[in-house]
Amino acid sequence: MEVGGALRIVPMSATAQTSAAFNPRQPFSRAEARAAGLTAEVLLSRRFHKICWDTYVARDVAITPLLRARTVIRLVPSGSYISHHTAAELWGAAPPADGVTHVTLPSACGRLVRQGVRSHYRTHPAQTTLRKGLPISTPEQTLLDLAAVGVGLVTSRRGRWLDQGWAGVTSATHRGRSSVERSGLPCGAQSGILGA
Repeated sequence: MEVGGALRIVPMSATAQTSAAFNPRQPFSRAEARAAGLTAEVLLSRRFHKICWDTYVARDVAITPLLRARTVIRLVPSGSYISHHTAAELWGAAPPADGVTHVTLPSACGRLVRQGVRSHYRTHPAQTTLRKGLPISTPEQTLLDLAAVGVGLVTSRRGRWLDQGWAGVTSATHRGRSSVERSGLPCGAQSGILGA
């Protein structure tokens, strides 16, 4: 039911309780919608977007890479983080568009197989941090991950590397150099992996 242009959640029955934490402007599951009192009819109406399997958001919310990342991180095991193309985009770089959200899991067990999601797994520790509340690979780790799969980044959206750590990537560490060498790509800024 809409009241003054805002969505008002009405319980399905007198015994149903609306969850105080439910926010239809953030990704939510069908079970969370039911617990908040949304009927299947309302959930499947034009009032909501289906972002991916069993995850929805209010129709007026823009579907952005950040929102897709928030959606995917809800579906994966603890210890997973946003990586590769998606991490680069969230850090402000301009990776080649591939139309999927990339996430790295702590092991191959439980790999996420969903349309629009590409899952990776690590056999060794990675450098991660929190950005906008999401676990994400650091800019340095993101660059190394992309180089390891043969993807180069030339520039950021602003035409230069961002101050948020990208500049520090130009002097690769020994571990980073080894990762890039294993990828079969030449090391250094002249390789096309880094922009000037």
